[in-house]
Amino acid sequence: NIKGLTYYQNNEEDPYITLKEDEEDEREELKVLPTDNLIVIAKTEDKISQLEVYVYNESQENLYAHHDLMLPNFPLCLEWLDFTPASSSSPAPPTANPGFGNYIAVGTLDPEIKIWSLDTVKAMYPNSILRRPGQTKVHVPMLLGTGKKKKKKTKHCAVEMGYHVNAVLGLSWNKVQRNLLASASADWTVKLWDLSRDPTINGNTEDGIGGGAIRSFDVHKDKVQAVQWNEKEPSVLLTGSYDWTVWTFDSRSPTSGVGAILGSDVEALRWDPWEDHGFYVRVPSV
Repeated sequence: NIKGLTYYQNNEEDPYITLKEDEEDEREELKVLPTDNLIVIAKTEDKISQLEVYVYNESQENLYAHHDLMLPNFPLCLEWLDFTPASSSSPAPPTANPGFGNYIAVGTLDPEIKIWSLDTVKAMYPNSILRRPGQTKVHVPMLLGTGKKKKKKTKHCAVEMGYHVNAVLGLSWNKVQRNLLASASADWTVKLWDLSRDPTINGNTEDGIGGGAIRSFDVHKDKVQAVQWNEKEPSVLLTGSYDWTVWTFDSRSPTSGVGAILGSDVEALRWDPWEDHGFYVRVPSV
């Protein structure tokens, strides 16, 4: 018997339905204007790691949290990029609109790089993961010695050409060759990734099949803390390490690079924006 039912032509006429209006308000709040500025930070609080995206409206001098993304591990470095990365499930479009987007690459304690879309508010999974396909070979220190109470020494984990085997400490996106991403790691290497290729099949591995990074540079003898492309010379990389050295080299010919000994660990580095061949290095305070 439906004679006693009350019905309306659409939800807007129904006084009991207010969800639609709330959704419209939320959509309006999430809208990012061309004049807005996005600020992305990584934080860990109470063992929970996340990315927080803030919007700053300069005309209104208003800064507010836009949305956040949960991270599976402690974040160590971030790098923004506008190139749409390929993945095994959604390859980068080869034709119209050559991969422009709004992405953030994240390096963590895991030996992998995850790339998230900042345009997706409630993302559950990253758009692309740069790592060993099917598994993550985590660095596990191997104790050396006879078992007696002596000073413990650890053996450096074997380096792989196509993947990192320890934490990713630094990232740098090439703004000229937009499909290239460089990464620095605690496994002593700097790796070069082609974001336009499927991360599960490109590159070279020990068994000759599958792959990851297209190049691997081993110019340092300890953890590589920082890496950055030169914007005026897009093939030139600057790297800094815990071996107390900085190196600058052409990624096409890394053996012809130039290095300098600093006498201290390198914490951060940047190319000089006014001098093409100058750079700044941050070291621990004495």
